[in-house]
Formats: sequence, structure tokens, C-alpha cells
Amino acid sequence: MGESLTMIGKLLGTQVQTIARYALDLTRTAAPYFGLGRVRANAIIDEVAAALDGWQQIARRLRMSASDLAAYATAIEDAA
Repeated sequence: MGESLTMIGKLLGTQVQTIARYALDLTRTAAPYFGLGRVRANAIIDEVAAALDGWQQIARRLRMSASDLAAYATAIEDAA
């Protein structure tokens, strides 16, 4: 059972990575509709990525489980 859950987790992690990359591409594409140029949109994306730096230390301090950390890491680290 544990191996099956690990395999499912890896599969879902891959899907999350794909969605995160697609979301960033979509964000950049939609930026002009919100009055943002490419440079400003990328600056905002970089700002959000910087805000996410160190998230794991905060999550550990808040006693997030190792499995939850791993699940979030896939999305956060690949998106940032």
C-alpha cells in the first residue's frame, strides 16, 4: 500500500508541476489585459517567488507533517 501511495504522489507531483508551469505562462499571457507589461508582470512573479523563499522552515515551525511538506514542495518550488 505504501508503494502505491508513493507512486500516486509522484504522479500527482508531476501533474502539479505541469499545472504550475502552465499557470505562470497563462499569467504572463494575461498580464496585458490587466494593464501590466511583460517586465512588470515578471517583476510581480519574482516578488511572489521571493515571498515563498523559506516557506519550508515556517511550515516546519508550524509542525506541518513531512508528507504535507513534500506535497506542497512540488507545487511551490517548481512554481517559484
